[in-house]
Amino acid sequence: MKSDSIFKDEALPGDSSLVGYSHLVRKYGVQTYVRFPSCVSRAHVRGTVIRKAGWNIYDKRYWPGDKAMDHLVLQKPFNIDKLQKIIHDLGRQRL
Repeated sequence: MKSDSIFKDEALPGDSSLVGYSHLVRKYGVQTYVRFPSCVSRAHVRGTVIRKAGWNIYDKRYWPGDKAMDHLVLQKPFNIDKLQKIIHDLGRQRL
């Protein structure tokens, strides 16, 4: 299995990519817990988001983009403590 199909020792569901805090934690090596990892399916998902096996799986229309700030905007549920940790670890230059 490819390393980009694993997040925190869990396989990503189907054909998907990490998004939101999950994406930032992996990309920048932020050491924090992600309670509900999120991904965007490369296919259509019935409805906006589904919860499956502990994952929030968004429809492909919801890919936020490649910038760190884009992933912060999509994150749901929003967690101010997690946001502070990510911003602190990333620094202003990366945002």
